[in-house]
Amino acid sequence: GGAWSLEVGSANTLLQLFKMALGSLNSFPENEQVVAPYLAQLVQGALKLFAASRKPDGYLFLLKALFRALSGVFGAHQLDLCLAALTQDLPRVVETLLRLRGDAGPPKRLALLSELILTVPASTENLVPLLPVL
Repeated sequence: GGAWSLEVGSANTLLQLFKMALGSLNSFPENEQVVAPYLAQLVQGALKLFAASRKPDGYLFLLKALFRALSGVFGAHQLDLCLAALTQDLPRVVETLLRLRGDAGPPKRLALLSELILTVPASTENLVPLLPVL
């Protein structure tokens, strides 16, 4: 339930909307100022709802789209504001993904969680302290 729930019939539409909005970050750099203040809330909300959902995979696909957009997969623009917003919450995001991976369930979900752990958008200097956990 709730406004963020991807269990409803419009889950695919909502996921596509997020993918377009996140994909626009590289085409329209000014959109970063709109997304950055909500990034930590979006990531934590998706992780929290994933853990509580009966059909959680949509939340992982949302995070995958977000991580791809922030990693510059859709373009070459450096998203400094968004990366800075995620860096503040990076240890908690990585630890949560690792914990969720331990209880992943189906192999496809395990693979997707593993991919998310390996593609968390962050600079090397911010990932080095997390190497013992990874």
